[in-house]
Amino acid sequence: MFRVETTMLMPNAMVVAEVLSRYRRAQARMLRDPRNPAHRRQLEDAAYTLSVLMGQRTVRTAVLRAAQYLSAQSSRSAAHRSRPTESLAR
Repeated sequence: MFRVETTMLMPNAMVVAEVLSRYRRAQARMLRDPRNPAHRRQLEDAAYTLSVLMGQRTVRTAVLRAAQYLSAQSSRSAAHRSRPTESLAR
């Protein structure tokens, strides 16, 4: 038996943040006015986009993965900024 390893390309963090924010805004609108069909369509569209973007089958998992991804990106960015720059001249 052999093992197949897969590598997934990850989306741009700014795109993930925008889509996650759009999903959360649509969810809030839907909770305020659940009978509005436009709000339902917006929530479904944002949920689908986020699920595809994060490569997940459910929106719940996609939201969790997006939040984890953004947190990790933020941590990496902070660590990169705090690292002293190396001198090019040796």
